Amino acid sequence: METCLTLQILAASLFVKHIKVSPGVRLGHAEVLLTSNAKYHINRVGMKVYSIPSGSLVCNQENLFLGQLPKQLVIGFVDNAAFCGNYEINPFNVQHYNVNFCALYCDSEQIPAKPLQPDYEHNLFPYIPALALEENKELWIKSDIVEREGIVTVALKVVITKPALRPLIKPYIVKKMTKKFIHYQSDCYVKSRCNWHKLKHIDRRFHRRFKGQISMPNIGYGSNKKRKHMLPSGFWKFLDHNVNELDVLMMSNKSFCSEIALNVSSKNRKITVKRPAQLAIKVTNPNVRMCSKIK
Repeated sequence: METCLTLQILAASLFVKHIKVSPGVRLGHAEVLLTSNAKYHINRVGMKVYSIPSGSLVCNQENLFLGQLPKQLVIGFVDNAAFCGNYEINPFNVQHYNVNFCALYCDSEQIPAKPLQPDYEHNLFPYIPALALEENKELWIKSDIVEREGIVTVALKVVITKPALRPLIKPYIVKKMTKKFIHYQSDCYVKSRCNWHKLKHIDRRFHRRFKGQISMPNIGYGSNKKRKHMLPSGFWKFLDHNVNELDVLMMSNKSFCSEIALNVSSKNRKITVKRPAQLAIKVTNPNVRMCSKIK
């Protein structure tokens, strides 16, 4: 039986907030707009519709968003008849339809690592408090007969993370000398510690390395020549003085990292730090001599 409904609008009002800006502020805005564009931060909400055939147990949807990366993804399931405009069915009644698995995939990598696996048959859905849906109680519309009871949505937060720059091949650093060096005459004097360090005194024959005395080892434990100047991160250090020198590392960004020289000014250092990020080059000291405020 078809129902005949009539919609009658009794009154309509439009409220516009009007503010009078002082002439000084308007003049300042006009001067700024002569050299730059006006930027307005607006949270845009986009909606995409996908159809899932009835009886399907698995559904994979590709390209949920294109272009700008969203802050949050909210997935909901509604009946097809309600979406098409059936007056007898509430289009805001989002159901769960016994979904037991939900996750995002980016470049064949599952996000999050542990997927959402609720169990609505046994009332086991511990993911609702973790998604911070309880914080938005006041945002749900109550005057239009839209209640929170019976409405189920899946919200996934999208966070941008920068991958760590790692070398293509990270060899293991092998030391020639593994035994610790013992300080000379540390067993005779309490003031002499057993840990060894390079002695540069000239007050005795041993320090001056005279013939017939105990041999003094050189500084360090000795490394392989191939890994002699390699950093613990696996990169070899390249001293950078300007932006043009970074072009040398374009084909060797998986072996060498950049270290900005100390004589580079803070103004040129900002440019030198931005360029390696574009070329995927690791910088060992990006925050040295960086001014937070320009006076």
